[in-house]
Amino acid sequence: MNPRRPCLDDPVAAQPDGSTGECPTDRVDHTGEHHSQDLTRIQIVSGGLFFAVAIWGVVDAIRNFQSEVTIGETLAEPPPTTSLRIDPLLTPLAQGASVTLTF
Repeated sequence: MNPRRPCLDDPVAAQPDGSTGECPTDRVDHTGEHHSQDLTRIQIVSGGLFFAVAIWGVVDAIRNFQSEVTIGETLAEPPPTTSLRIDPLLTPLAQGASVTLTF
């Protein structure tokens, strides 16, 4: 898309003071302006909807959070703790260390 709007008439040639001619403001072509305004409205509405859904998700997560969930008559097992293991790695083609992260 070309961001410049064309002039309906030929712009006035060089002025007596040496400045280049510009299109008079009342003769600027406004035919593509509605397209730009529609795109701006779409961006504002979609941005607003994004933030509304994001805030709704945070509020929903806070309101419905349960630290323990019962399954039948027992409690669900707590999640395993995070661990980082470094083990020696000895293979015919490589020697070094193996790093394992469990979360």
